[in-house]
Amino acid sequence: MNRLILITFIAALALAPAAMAADNTPATAAAPAAAPAAAPAAPATPVEVIAPTSCERPQIEYDKDGILTKGKALQVKATAYQSCIDAYVAIQKEAAQEHYAAGDAAIHDYNAFVTDVNEANKKLREKVDKQAKDSN
Repeated sequence: MNRLILITFIAALALAPAAMAADNTPATAAAPAAAPAAAPAAPATPVEVIAPTSCERPQIEYDKDGILTKGKALQVKATAYQSCIDAYVAIQKEAAQEHYAAGDAAIHDYNAFVTDVNEANKKLREKVDKQAKDSN
């Protein structure tokens, strides 16, 4: 009986990626009757809402003929605007790297878990096979 439960659990792990919907949320599916009731998974930590840039975009001023006026003042403001945008982008890139690292760590943790389960299953198979051989 324990072997059946373990094999069912292993099969569920192997099929878990197929049970994900296109938007990476778990698809709803009925659990096998032989599978033990599992504790519900903790929800993923929600990602914070990313605030838009607070950099002030300079106004471009034209005269009545549609020709740019105050070019030197605009250049100073444009340089400040570019510096502000560069800083904003650097912060967003750093946050993206942190999110990527967190996801990567979760993947490594899951892979280690599956390796441990596979090792436990291998030991169980060896034990059952040895018992079957000894009983014959």
